[in-house]
Order: sequence, then C-alpha cells, then structure tokens
Amino acid sequence: MRKRESADRAQRKKQCKVNSEDMRRHNFFEAIKKGRIYDCFCCDRRLFRSGVEPQSTDFREILEKRYPGLFDSAIGEIDTKIIDGQYHMCRTCNSYIKKGKVPPMSKKNNLELFDISNHQEFQLTELENCMIALNILFQKIYKLPKSRWPAMKDKTINIPIFEDDVLTTVKSIPRPPSEARIIAVNLKRKKSFKNSHKSQYVLVSKLFS
Repeated sequence: MRKRESADRAQRKKQCKVNSEDMRRHNFFEAIKKGRIYDCFCCDRRLFRSGVEPQSTDFREILEKRYPGLFDSAIGEIDTKIIDGQYHMCRTCNSYIKKGKVPPMSKKNNLELFDISNHQEFQLTELENCMIALNILFQKIYKLPKSRWPAMKDKTINIPIFEDDVLTTVKSIPRPPSEARIIAVNLKRKKSFKNSHKSQYVLVSKLFS
C-alpha cells in the first residue's frame, strides 16, 4: 500500500512539473542549455545531458568485481573528457553494462573513431566522393517551406558500383595522373542534357589515393 502511495505521489509530482506550456519550454531549454557536449566513454557518441548518466570515479573497480573482464572487452581505455567533474555513459550502453553484456554500439566492436585530420586523401568533396563511391544513393531531397532545411521523402535507392567501373571513371580523366592537378568536372542527370546538375573542381591525386 505504501509503495502504491509513493508511486502515485511521484506521478503527481512529475505531472506538476510539465502541466503547463511554460514549464515544458523551461524544462526543454534546461535540458539543452549546455548543448551536445557529453561524451559516452563506451560508444564515443556525443549527447545532451538527458541522454547520459554520470559515472563514479571507481566505476571500473565496481564493474570488475561484478563482471570480471567486462570493462576491457566493452570499454577499454577511457579517452573522453570529464564534464562537470564526472565521466558519462549513454543510457543505451549503461543498460547493457548493467546486464553484464557488451553494448552493440561499443567502440570495442571495431567501431573505434579514426582521426582523418592528417590524411588529406580522405577529405574529399561531395563530387570527389561520387566519382569513386562503391555505393551511390538516389534520394528525393527538397527544402522545408519555413526553415529551408533539406528533407528527404519517398524511397532511397542504393546502387552498388563495381570496382572496374570506378577505375574506368578515374581513367577517363582527360590528363594522365602525373600531369593532372585540379580539373573541372560537370555532373549531369543525363548525358544528353545541356545543363549540369553539379559543377566542381576535383583534385585528381586524392581520387587515386
């Protein structure tokens, strides 16, 4: 009986917090006030405060006592920043860790982030990516009427491209790779069309790299 009364009291308290438009707006702005700055040290995702749970400094010791070896297999080295004096873990990873399981989105599942800042050959423009992509997506994208943000509708069609076709595209560049630097490329919806859908300069050395 007491548990039911306490549950009803908690439910009424929760309803009082969000029973008005101003309070809901206030709670929303409070939740996103600091932005998406909280890193999950298990999956390396960056989330809002409401999407993570703070972890104590002795989290590793507690986990090792309960599930030996789980910390190394699911988390490994913690390389995220300390926010508000604590490390954080997203609610999804935390629910799996509590059950003694490795989260599907754990960085230890070959999902580690790779820093490409020092690799110029990976920093391609949209058109450069299309020229060497092994999968091309066809999407219907339009702009929303008020915000003018791009939005997608209908189905997305995925067209696989063979490696031989990619090599044919790269070899069709008008100059040999040893002489080519930056060239202009026009992408058309159809070869017979006069106008181009997208025009860009591409760096040939990046395509070959």
